[in-house]
Amino acid sequence: MPSPMHQRHLELANRHITDAERRLARQAAIVSRLAEAGYETAQAENLLRLIRESLQLMEAHRHIMLATNQEMHAQSEAVIRIQSMRRR
Repeated sequence: MPSPMHQRHLELANRHITDAERRLARQAAIVSRLAEAGYETAQAENLLRLIRESLQLMEAHRHIMLATNQEMHAQSEAVIRIQSMRRR
């Protein structure tokens, strides 16, 4: 189970990802509307790409946080097992 600090960080990461997904969808809609209206979309598409890349980085960061938490949990369980073996 994550510590309260890790849990707060994970919740924050999830909120950031949700926000980025919303921004990505909004920007994709803007690009579509601009293209349909015949406007230049290069800058809007570049921003869309940057939002997508940021989202990918956020998701990678969340994955690292989850993996780190699992590793810390496994280490804690190992320490508890060792301590209980020493008491025997």
